[in-house]
Amino acid sequence: MSRKMLTIVGIVLALTWSLTAADKSSNYVGNGNSHVERANAEQIVTGESDALISGSTVYRPSHNTSYSRNTADTMFYDMPYGGQFIQSPGDAMITAFQMPADGILKGVNVPVYEWGTGDQQLTISLHELTFPNGADGTPLPSTAVNGAGWIGGYDLDANGYVTISGTTYTPGGTAGACTDPPTNVAANAADPLGAVDGAGPPGPPPQGLLWPDGFTAATLTPATHPDISIDGGGDNWVATGDFGTEPVVTAGSWVGVFVSSTGAGGGDDDATGFLYADGTGQFDPWVSMKFYTECSGTSGNGGWHIRSWVFGFEVAVELTGDRAPVINSYTQLYTTLSNDAREVTANITDDNPSGGDAGVASAVLSYSVDGGNDVDITMTAAGDDYTATIPGQAAGTAVVYSIVATDVLGNVSNPSGGSYTIFAPIENRLFFWNTGDMSLGTGALYYLYGTDIAFDAWDGVNYGAGSDALFDLYVGIVEMTGSGPSVINNEFARTFVEAGGNYVLAGDEWLGAQSGWTDTDYVAGDFQYDILGIDADHNDISGTATGISRLMTVDGDAISGALHSFLADSLLLNYDPNYEVGISNWLDGVTPVAGVSVAFNALDGVLDANGDPTGTTEYATGIYSTHTSGGKVVFLGFDPVSLNTQPGYHWIGIDPIGSGNAAIEWSMALGVENNSQLPSEFALHGNYPNPFNPSTKISFTMSTMSNVNVKVFSLLGAEIATIQNGVLNAGTHDVSWNGLDHSGNAVASGMYIYQVENGNNTYSGKMMLLK
Repeated sequence: MSRKMLTIVGIVLALTWSLTAADKSSNYVGNGNSHVERANAEQIVTGESDALISGSTVYRPSHNTSYSRNTADTMFYDMPYGGQFIQSPGDAMITAFQMPADGILKGVNVPVYEWGTGDQQLTISLHELTFPNGADGTPLPSTAVNGAGWIGGYDLDANGYVTISGTTYTPGGTAGACTDPPTNVAANAADPLGAVDGAGPPGPPPQGLLWPDGFTAATLTPATHPDISIDGGGDNWVATGDFGTEPVVTAGSWVGVFVSSTGAGGGDDDATGFLYADGTGQFDPWVSMKFYTECSGTSGNGGWHIRSWVFGFEVAVELTGDRAPVINSYTQLYTTLSNDAREVTANITDDNPSGGDAGVASAVLSYSVDGGNDVDITMTAAGDDYTATIPGQAAGTAVVYSIVATDVLGNVSNPSGGSYTIFAPIENRLFFWNTGDMSLGTGALYYLYGTDIAFDAWDGVNYGAGSDALFDLYVGIVEMTGSGPSVINNEFARTFVEAGGNYVLAGDEWLGAQSGWTDTDYVAGDFQYDILGIDADHNDISGTATGISRLMTVDGDAISGALHSFLADSLLLNYDPNYEVGISNWLDGVTPVAGVSVAFNALDGVLDANGDPTGTTEYATGIYSTHTSGGKVVFLGFDPVSLNTQPGYHWIGIDPIGSGNAAIEWSMALGVENNSQLPSEFALHGNYPNPFNPSTKISFTMSTMSNVNVKVFSLLGAEIATIQNGVLNAGTHDVSWNGLDHSGNAVASGMYIYQVENGNNTYSGKMMLLK
């Protein structure tokens, strides 16, 4: 079906010089939406969560190869952007770029992923930053980021609030009043915007202001600049010459794209979202910051915070001075099972916009093993391509590599490179991430959120397909394919299951990716029949990519029975991937082979405006069986994280009793009694919503009256709040937490643990607060 897209394509924009007051339109493919990606943008602020994030992107400036006196270029970070990183009225964001040569700033691009509700306006400006340097002129440390990245603001008051512009900037070490105990501004902090005020119109802060320097502020509104997610917008290029003069800047200067939310907001959700990507492990110094109002920052304070995320802004430049060689592309090496040597090829060019001598003199690849000393290898040239080989390494080895080029005048490029490991198993179960919908780290965070079972992780998009050698390392494999698989593992999965391995496979485009979305009958010998237990498939029973589908559980079922009990007579189960993870709804049904169990059924069609199903035909969509080898197999024809409920909203997708987690528990919990059945005395249902802002409800059911104590703890074990302490009657209870500590102060964004004590039993769960 031509309407389908099986992978998310990262779009690199080429600048054309017809910059006018009108906007150039471009189509984006986003890999997120206003639930998972909005949550993701503001939640991963602790070291524990950062460790899950994949670092597979590369900083590579785009350029137009030209040897004329002046060179057109676009400064941007070439990364797999998705939506959305949000800012609320009063907030501001910066992405910083270091000038590769003297040049003229010709334009700025600020794509909007999704406008917020109410009165919306963005004010855009360009600043010559003091960042990444601090107050003493030395760079801020890379450890000053996210929760530890508070670098202050102006005129700190008794409430802990600061402003973007003002009289007195809070120096490093200053304690804020927003948190208890108070947190401190990072050492050596300084106003990142600039030390010298510029002249401009009302609106942009004057510190370091380069542009606009005319009488009118540069602004974007929903009416003139549609967003990507809802209204099909794209680029929002603004020519600097339309709002004053075109700034001239020197090589090495840091230029910041400043975007502030200057509308009044209002309505149901007045936060506006932008494209963003994960910069963890890719940048030193970091390149993006956010200003938070009041006490809403990642440290629990307001003001500027350095972020590990990269915001998808761009600057058009005309380079006028000589610059270092440009590494246009290079081999990106990812984790591998192979111990063989690995070749790296880089395409490198050099120009001289000032008109002098140009050309690449040399290129060197440096690598280190397990943090050891660098080994330099001179790369061999073949035209503009330069090649070197990194020797093979043992399993478990970590390799960091970089490429540096020098031109005939001695200019040295910024290093480009990456890192990889020679894969070595740690756990006995594998999480196989097999879609480009989001990064491996983000996928693992959401799709394994509700289970306590430990997994190794493999990225099918970047590491490649599975193999017998990989699958043989494990007793259980969970493969998630999202909006469509990047690789097909049927051959290896068959061997794995026939040898007794346990296998969970999920995604609503896995079937169609192989059948061409033609309904197919399967026979003995087919992987779908022999291993998954599918007699026939029924593609895209939703009939539309944008609707919501109705799913049904099975009373007493080993996988969906606990969820069935939770839904009872008051809640209905929906499949809504557009909202939850930003992918299309192409729900698949199946006819199971005789003897295969059905855990989930679905109706064809989608829900109408009243939330009622339009279809009446029922299909199985989640099935499971135990193979003759003893291996347990589960197939879900839908994305398991994309389940929620009506009329009361619960994000079932990440709940322990959700489809994915229940399938994992049934098939992977080796030596542990299947816990899909609810306890007879007490049942903890989790918290909803999760992630949340500003409040969440912790839900549990009791069969008898008893004393219940509910507390909230930090990840380090510090007690934050007691939200329930007393006798409760039998039945289901919802206990609310509003994100405040014992003293009534708002806590910082991040992950927290709640603990429910009922008699002699203690139950706990994880919840995420977003700001």
